[in-house]
Amino acid sequence: RAPWFHGINMPKRQKLFLKKAAFGKFPIILPGKNKRSLINTRDLAIASINLITRPSKKIIYWVCEEKSISMNKYIMIIQKSAINHNYIKKRVYKFRSKFFLPPLTSSICCLLDRLLQKFGIYSQIIHVIGELGMNIEADSQVYRKEFSDHIFTPIQESIDLEIKEAFVI
Repeated sequence: RAPWFHGINMPKRQKLFLKKAAFGKFPIILPGKNKRSLINTRDLAIASINLITRPSKKIIYWVCEEKSISMNKYIMIIQKSAINHNYIKKRVYKFRSKFFLPPLTSSICCLLDRLLQKFGIYSQIIHVIGELGMNIEADSQVYRKEFSDHIFTPIQESIDLEIKEAFVI
């Protein structure tokens, strides 16, 4: 099982997320401390190959980076990478660091998402905002212990590559 994944060769919606986050226009539900488990698609692919080609002890594994990070920290990593690669200016980052929404927004969107989906309607924006206020964490210790030779890509290294891809048209 994989949590929120990221990586190169991303779809347009992921590029849009990175650009909006870099410019401080991606919403964060106050106070932004909700945790996210992430996985680089390259690491997810390696884990998938490990699990289908090697003997394993369990049927279900969570595969993610070792520590969950808050949405605040995730956005900060993206913004700093965009600054370091000269895609945004430092003064823009200081002026518009984050776009906050009240906590109730996430709960309302979550309920609205469920209601819409009962009628066969899916809104990506409502679905994402509904999940933004939640902690979505996973523990990959079982996988990491069993497949200890899998060395995961550091998030900063991955985000640097993703930022370059997102800002190249």
